[in-house]
Amino acid sequence: MERRMIEQIGEMGVVPVVVLNESQNAVPLADALCEGDFHVQK
Repeated sequence: MERRMIEQIGEMGVVPVVVLNESQNAVPLADALCEGDFHVQK
């Protein structure tokens, strides 16, 4: 799994980082990212 993650990072070229101040925002954000066809890593 780690190797595939490294390959995906190489393919994307950019690793966005999101910091949430409120944990209740995590699920709505994840839903929006998935609907927008973004690749999401946990």
